[in-house]
Amino acid sequence: MITLLFVDDEENFLESMKKRLEARGFRVIARNRGIKAIDAARKNPVDVAILDLKMPGMNGNELLQILKKEHPWIETIILTGHGGVDEEFQCMSDGAQAYLHKPCSLEDVLGAVAKVYKRRLVNKYKIEEGRLDALIDAENPKATALGALKAMVKLERNYTETSK
Repeated sequence: MITLLFVDDEENFLESMKKRLEARGFRVIARNRGIKAIDAARKNPVDVAILDLKMPGMNGNELLQILKKEHPWIETIILTGHGGVDEEFQCMSDGAQAYLHKPCSLEDVLGAVAKVYKRRLVNKYKIEEGRLDALIDAENPKATALGALKAMVKLERNYTETSK
């Protein structure tokens, strides 16, 4: 199961996304402030963090930098309704692997999670990207983002079990 840390100060959006992602099999840790997200990441292993850019107190880019420093394997996605080209460039330079603009669909979010989770597997397990694509395609004949994510979880489980 993939654990997502979802951070957004818009409570209704945060709860809605949490429910929708949990219904698709994710474990979701939802927090409305950066400092709460840091604490949650320190207490729970997190695979992917989805961060709002504009929040009171600590902004998403500051949070991104702390998370990447403390947890190098966390893949990060910025999801914002306020950013522009300069903010996107800065976030990507600071370690974000994807940048989405609100409003976006759940499929857009799932596609971004699939993209960054694939990057995680390539980097963590040193799987050649073409080989990984072939393995995902074999498990995901409909070529959906959710299907790709399920295939990657299965592949990761196989990698961790064979390395024991």
